[in-house]
Amino acid sequence: MPQLSIEGALTARENVTWFARLYDVPRSERRERVDQALEMVDLLDSADRLASSFSGGMVRRLELAQAMVNRPSLLVLDEPTVGLDPIARESVWQRVVEI
Repeated sequence: MPQLSIEGALTARENVTWFARLYDVPRSERRERVDQALEMVDLLDSADRLASSFSGGMVRRLELAQAMVNRPSLLVLDEPTVGLDPIARESVWQRVVEI
């Protein structure tokens, strides 16, 4: 499944950090905000793994972390679970509800 918003050659942490930079998250807050976003989607333990090794559900959660790193007041999701198996789908929706 092609991924448009993650870079498989980067780790999960690097992917979210890249988005933090795009969103102009202050450098002094970046590391903490990236870790918080990864923890929020239960990927902190996998933060230093290459994104290309992630399952579909993990990729969707990584995309959610990328979207959340700038702490938006509104989050618009367009079919965030398309193509996922029922277990991965439930995991993604569980994270969305928790957020």
